[in-house]
Amino acid sequence: MRGTAVTASTHAAAVRPPRAGVPAAPARHEYTAGTPGSRDRGARRVVAGRGDEFYYTDDHYDTFRGGAEMTQFVVTLDLDGVTDKSALMDRCADALGLPDWFGRNWDALADSLTDLQAPPGDGGLQIVVRNWRPYAEARPQEWVIAQDVFAQAVDQVPALSVLLALGGSS
Repeated sequence: MRGTAVTASTHAAAVRPPRAGVPAAPARHEYTAGTPGSRDRGARRVVAGRGDEFYYTDDHYDTFRGGAEMTQFVVTLDLDGVTDKSALMDRCADALGLPDWFGRNWDALADSLTDLQAPPGDGGLQIVVRNWRPYAEARPQEWVIAQDVFAQAVDQVPALSVLLALGGSS
């Protein structure tokens, strides 16, 4: 079983039928979390509302987990203002709660990602990377390496998904 690919789609489509407590479009973005073994987008989604409001479904909108319960499933890695590797490593350390002795290099990030503890259940851990485009444009070679590190971690840890927010920061 493989984890989720790094690139994920996002769009503002309405949940049909609307579920209580889930933000309606366009106030939300939907991220395909990827379903291991599926040939298409699969059934797993992370739905992000305004701010850090997240919901998770592993059955294509039949059931949702959200609110306080969702905080154990989603980590936001906001790269707003990140323009170099050092700032990226600092932001990763802060967002992922890495220890002070984190080495702030690619190997240390790869090790840390594969050591993250996923919460119990089928949802796993979802890392949503927001505002990454300016960093990718400023440091394209570093961004390729960062994507490789994320992809390798996802391949090694089936309960881990790294999602790139393609549709804006909210």
